[in-house]
Amino acid sequence: MRDEESVRQFWVVQLLEKGFPHHLISLEGRCSTCSAPLSGPSEEFVMRASTLRRYDILCYGIPPWGGVVPLLLLECKREGRSSSHEVERSLSQVEGYRTRLGVPFWGIVIGRRIALMRGNDSVPLEHLPAYHQCLQAAYP
Repeated sequence: MRDEESVRQFWVVQLLEKGFPHHLISLEGRCSTCSAPLSGPSEEFVMRASTLRRYDILCYGIPPWGGVVPLLLLECKREGRSSSHEVERSLSQVEGYRTRLGVPFWGIVIGRRIALMRGNDSVPLEHLPAYHQCLQAAYP
């Protein structure tokens, strides 16, 4: 997969096949809460910096008590951007988003490969769980 859009679309299909409801999948959303507090020369600088923060895929879930909660966050990278430096940078980026959004499952995808983590302890997972499994594990 040569571009990030192809990677993103591939993983949306994977999510749908795993039972993630299409109406609970958000793509390329602006994440104003993902920006670290900045002290810059002006408020305009802070506003510009915060609008640059965008996630690739954010899936929500509906827990047993109702409402909508963040469930899974994925950062997409095209094939060929898988150097160890790039992977580390991407993991750091998605970890920052995860922390601020409170997402229990998070990871990066490079082409068709996935590095998925669970929880604050960053427990690695071997595969993408089904929607109901993620929901049950995160919000029992």
